[in-house]
Order: sequence, then structure tokens, then C-alpha cells
Amino acid sequence: PCGVNLQAKKWSLPPPSPALSHPVRAGAGELSMSSAGLQPALLLSGAIWGLWHAPMTLLGHNFNEPNLWGVVLMAVGSIGWGVVFGWFRLRSGSLWPAVVGHGGLNGAGGLVLIVSDADTPLELALVNPMGVSGWIVLAVLIVVLVFTGQFNKEPQLAAKPEE
Repeated sequence: PCGVNLQAKKWSLPPPSPALSHPVRAGAGELSMSSAGLQPALLLSGAIWGLWHAPMTLLGHNFNEPNLWGVVLMAVGSIGWGVVFGWFRLRSGSLWPAVVGHGGLNGAGGLVLIVSDADTPLELALVNPMGVSGWIVLAVLIVVLVFTGQFNKEPQLAAKPEE
């Protein structure tokens, strides 16, 4: 998870700095992002993350769909999780919440196989956290974040300790 998050969240997302996301002050602590700002960066970082996993997905990893449909499932799931993990990174000012979240997501993906009935084949596109069930949870979470204005607020980061 660390390498993927370095690529997708550290370098493709700007640091939480108003100067890099072209904000317009909307009020005390509020930011209004331009079209070249936060939302496209979050979507792009998720798409990059999905494409990063395409070779493994084409080998049947995650969905047992070694074809374009598997890559699409992975890309959509990666965009959704990428928005959430990108929000973790930007709101915390640290890469570590995204890394820990990614590790937890990897563990949750395997948990589906551990708790299922061995005699009943699973439709991984439906039960995998990167699949449809995960998309539903992510959609609810992202809608809550959007409607509570979490993507419009400037992160209030703690000061760095002096060395």
C-alpha cells in the first residue's frame, strides 16, 4: 500500500495549500475550488490507482475477471476509494491515513473469502469492497462528505514541531 499511496496521493495530489489548488476565499475557513482544483485531482489519483492495478486485475486478481470488465470494476472502485483516501491525506496533511486505509481495504478484500462458504462460489464483482457493494458504501460516504462541505473546507493542520 505504501508505494501505491506515494504515487497516487503524494505526487498526484497537491499538499493542503491554498496556493496549489487555486482556491477563491468564500468565507472564514471556507474554500471554493476551481475546475482545476481538488475534485479533478481526487478523481485522477483514483484513476491512476486503478490503472496501476490493471496488470494484476488482468491476471484475475480481485474479481476473478481477467478481462476488460475486471479492469473497469477495479478502476471504478479505485476512483471511489481514491477520493476517500485522498480526502484522508489532504485533511490530515499526512500520507499515513491513506496508507493505513489502503492496508485495511486489502485486509477487507481477503476477509470476504475467509468468512464465506467454501461450497458456494462468490460473485466477487458484487461482494468485493472494490466491487458493487463497496461502490454503494463509498457513494453514501462521498455524498455525506460533499453535503457536509468537507471538500470545500481548508484543512486546519497542526503546526510542525521544531527540530
